[in-house]
Amino acid sequence: QTQTFNLQLWPCDLTRRIADITVTCDGNGACQPLVLLQGQPSEVVDCANTNEAPFTLPQVAAHVERMASWNSTRILTIEGRDVLLRSRAQVNDGNLFRALWPIAEVPQ
Repeated sequence: QTQTFNLQLWPCDLTRRIADITVTCDGNGACQPLVLLQGQPSEVVDCANTNEAPFTLPQVAAHVERMASWNSTRILTIEGRDVLLRSRAQVNDGNLFRALWPIAEVPQ
C-alpha cells in the first residue's frame, strides 16, 4: 500500500549554511527536517524546535560530511570513512547526538 505525503514549506532559522538535510518522522507519521550545518563545531538543527539550541556532535573524529535519519531519535553521520550511529540526548542542559558506534566504512 502506498502513502501520499504533501510537501510543505518549513521555516527554520539557521546561523550557517546547510551541509546536508534529512527528515525524521515519529510513530504518528509527523515529520520534520533536521539540518546539518556547515563548518565547526559540527551541529544539527531540529527545525521543529527552533527555540532549542542546535544539537552538537561530540566525539567527532573528522569533518561530518553527510547525515541521514535512522528514526526519530537516531541519525547516521559520515565522518571521514566511518558511518556512525548517533543517538539524541540531553546532557547538562545541552542537546547532542552522542556517538554510539561505527556501523560501516565508506569505500574510497
